[in-house]
Amino acid sequence: MKNVMIKHPKTGALVTLVDSNEHITFISDRDIDWSDNAVCNHLNTAKNHDAPYGFHIEGFRSRVAFISWTLYPDGRFFEDEDGFGGENCNDETVYAYIDENLNVVIPFQTMDGEKKQEFFCQAVNIAESLSKE
Repeated sequence: MKNVMIKHPKTGALVTLVDSNEHITFISDRDIDWSDNAVCNHLNTAKNHDAPYGFHIEGFRSRVAFISWTLYPDGRFFEDEDGFGGENCNDETVYAYIDENLNVVIPFQTMDGEKKQEFFCQAVNIAESLSKE
């Protein structure tokens, strides 16, 4: 995977979120929900803050951005060109929200559509209160 970079929403400077070694540069262990099943299933990837299978950030909206981090890919990832070698598994992806200062305001965890919306509202409220400090 190539570097994942964004233009900092406040300064305009380019910021590396995932470096060329596929390491997430801006998070710490406190930014991960360690009780989440997907995290527990792939502890090494989570502990090392590695993103070899995918990392995506949506644009900022109302001071927050939604992030997805694939801890383990769909089994087809391992198939060769003839379709052999695949695994019978689904991808394991966790999600988080960050504010404009690149602080994780909602930790990485599994989210469905309803939780994504619920956490968006919480993230906006947290980001607004942090911006007043």
